Amino acid sequence: MISLIRLRRHRVPITAAIFLLIVLYQFSTLRTTTDSVFNAPPPPPPPPDVVEHNVPLPPAPKMPDPTNFETGPVNQPAHQGTVPDPLKSPSTKPDAGDAKPDVPVIETKPAEKPATTTTTETAAKQTTPPATIPERPAMRPGGSPALEDDTPQERYPFPKPYYPVPSPVLQIPQAAAAAIPQIQADFPVEAEDAKMVRLARQKQVKDAFLVSWNAYRTHAIPHDELSPVTRKYKDPFGGWGATLVDALDTLWIMDLKDEFKEAVSYVGKIDFTTTPMRRMRVFETVIRYLGGLIAAYDLSGQDKEYKVLLDKSIELADVLMGTFDTPNRMPLLAWGWMERDRARHPRAEVRAVAAELGTLSLEFTRLAQITGNATYYDAVARITDALEEFQDKTSFPGLWPLYIDASGCKRVKTRPITTTNAAGTNAVEKELKVAATIGGTGKEVAPVVEKKPQVPVDATEVELHVPPQVGGTGEEIFKRDDTVEKKLNSLPSNSGAQSTDLDDDLPSGSIENKPSGSTEKDKPANAHSPKNDPKCEPQGLAAPHLIREEKYSLGAMIDSLYEYLLKQYLLLGGHDQYKTMYTKAMDVAGTELTYRPRVPGNPDILLAGAVVVKTRNNKHSFEPDSSHLACFAGGMFAMGAKTFGRDKDLDIGSKLTDGCVWAYASMRSGIMPETFNVMPCKDKATCAYDHEAWVTELEPPEEFVENRNQMADMAAHKHVSPEAAAVAAGGELKKMDAPVEPVRHIEHPPKSAEDDEPAPVHRPGKRTPPEYKEMPLKTSREFAEDLIAAEDLPEGFLEIGDRRYILRPEAIESVWYMYRITADTKWADKGWGMWEKVIRAVSVEGKGPASAIADVTLDTESPDWDWLNSLESFWFGETLKYYYLLFSTPDTVSLDEYVLNTEAHPFRRADWGKRTKKPA
Repeated sequence: MISLIRLRRHRVPITAAIFLLIVLYQFSTLRTTTDSVFNAPPPPPPPPDVVEHNVPLPPAPKMPDPTNFETGPVNQPAHQGTVPDPLKSPSTKPDAGDAKPDVPVIETKPAEKPATTTTTETAAKQTTPPATIPERPAMRPGGSPALEDDTPQERYPFPKPYYPVPSPVLQIPQAAAAAIPQIQADFPVEAEDAKMVRLARQKQVKDAFLVSWNAYRTHAIPHDELSPVTRKYKDPFGGWGATLVDALDTLWIMDLKDEFKEAVSYVGKIDFTTTPMRRMRVFETVIRYLGGLIAAYDLSGQDKEYKVLLDKSIELADVLMGTFDTPNRMPLLAWGWMERDRARHPRAEVRAVAAELGTLSLEFTRLAQITGNATYYDAVARITDALEEFQDKTSFPGLWPLYIDASGCKRVKTRPITTTNAAGTNAVEKELKVAATIGGTGKEVAPVVEKKPQVPVDATEVELHVPPQVGGTGEEIFKRDDTVEKKLNSLPSNSGAQSTDLDDDLPSGSIENKPSGSTEKDKPANAHSPKNDPKCEPQGLAAPHLIREEKYSLGAMIDSLYEYLLKQYLLLGGHDQYKTMYTKAMDVAGTELTYRPRVPGNPDILLAGAVVVKTRNNKHSFEPDSSHLACFAGGMFAMGAKTFGRDKDLDIGSKLTDGCVWAYASMRSGIMPETFNVMPCKDKATCAYDHEAWVTELEPPEEFVENRNQMADMAAHKHVSPEAAAVAAGGELKKMDAPVEPVRHIEHPPKSAEDDEPAPVHRPGKRTPPEYKEMPLKTSREFAEDLIAAEDLPEGFLEIGDRRYILRPEAIESVWYMYRITADTKWADKGWGMWEKVIRAVSVEGKGPASAIADVTLDTESPDWDWLNSLESFWFGETLKYYYLLFSTPDTVSLDEYVLNTEAHPFRRADWGKRTKKPA
């Protein structure tokens, strides 16, 4: 203790020394990383029709040939867009001492401000990225730079499958294009004035894209993401350039061919066989990288000039095939691709996220169609078969829960049980078999093995208390297995943990049991059969065991599973399996997972909610949990209505899309929050808003009010803390999502310099007990009104769980689908209104690249407005693409020619090019 006190007395000089060392290290690193720059020629002169608004830049260094690019970035040329613009001009000359490079700017001030604002069109053309870019080091997991003494990065060796691949390989179904009706509406001939409005809107979206894209090119390429506020970069998706790949098809659609070619040159240098990430995020890798590469190859006409896109697609897909090397061919969604993890030969997750499990089919199927390699299709078709088998066995038949046990193993644990016979003399050992769900049948099913004398109970033996519903009498005695307990305690707690059979002996092929010098390659391909595990009873997909409730929704963790059933049907040109699964799910979801919000104005709209099922009694309860992610459902219902002739679903899709447009307009910023709850109508047909009913809905239970008031009274009269008052009142206060008391100011005496305890301890003469100010007694109504004021809740809202906007696309996605399916221009107008609010809010400092925002309930002029320094790749791959397509001609990525994956990457349908072109 004395040494600890002495050490604490010297903490100031120790802290200063550590800080000095960090500064010295950072200074040395800065010098190393800023010494390397490239030189390049001046940018090409602007077209003759360009109006020069600023003094041109001096000659800039030349950008090296991208084919010589290895690990660092390259210098960027001036932007050479393909759309003539009279407002285009070079950037102003930067200050010599300005540390910040010149970046494209975009002004989004409101129209009522002074006339000094700059349009997005002007801002995108005024400046160009700087010609010199610092060398960027490789990144390790967590975003830290890789050090020079780091060990060489391991590469995936494409090993032979450990588990035998089922035979025969499932083949791609033959297309039945005639079975799919027309999805897009027939658009009328466009009037000239309407065309001018549409093109002006489209150009503003394109210019906004260039602002963010040029910032990424300047500060982050070839890394995954740009941090738009600090102008740094990060690698959350393997470090392969997620933004680069996600934006490829958007560059092509926007006719930015020079930028597209430049981006393709970087793609050729990506090495998908290695990554600093120990565990690969399979779902994100498939939808962003694999989907982005395939779509860019399809949209570019499968031109030989861009064959590298197909080559890299195959390379990545071959790497990802390793994630299916499990006993039941269900994929490892958090895949440990390195040797040390692969050698354990784990099973699939026991709590797999349903969306991640069911959202791989489009990408692998399209690659199988292009290459003719049916093994890609086989891998995902087996997942579909398993989902189909499980669909009617869930606690809410027709739907799937958010989490699924994909391990394929109904664990049967066998342990020796010592018992005596009726005479009490002869002892036998039996095996108590308990299934992994709730506990099996409760019967001891193993036969008597042999007679042995009874073993006395020693200090290592404990009683096994087994509830009657699980099995046994509760009187059996068995030895404690400390090894098992330690292994169970070491299991990861995250929902996506892989099932590695830690409670059993490791398989013979694992690292621990391998003979010295042996390798994985020494094993024959089919030496291991999933049926050889005596402690695992094979099963299909199932609900995770030992859970109290299951949740069903159309939002996060399940959304794209339903979406891919419909889109896989379209991609294949018709397949009854996907049609049956989709229609069965939508028959339930359309009525049970949607609700009409009870809000001012009584709009006839719908929002997506959730149903929670208690596993103990199968009790269903609806929850009005809404989210931005669930806004995709409007477009899905509408496209499914046209595909399968489900007219009622078109109305559901329209109302769901209108619900999301309403949610945007409900916030001061004009943007919808990530998650929220709204008071639901009891009847969708007749529903009138009532302010008093809304306040009553927010009132806490009487028990809560009485408890809090009793605490306040005791704290005021006895000068005790609310915690002590709660105990004296008969127990601790229950945690509730209801009202939160305003923060009470507690006055503390000044801290003495001699008071150096590791934790605050009351000492007479040194500290005085804190004095709590009196808390007024409140009614339930007052608690509700305080909650409304504190949370700043709009009328009708019960809660805003997550106030962020992270640049999500789902709302504008459904608006685009509704416009293409109905040809009703009201949807284009609604989308434009959303766009004006979004671009104003997300542009950093009103003129920079887009960034996620912290609180959509604030006005953009609020002093508390904050950007979160995050720019996910889907801003380029989805959000801006949907806005651009909304203001494009109907034949641009037609829904009758292409099907878009969940990351908005268009794949050619099986009937591509076989339909009559629609009028533009």
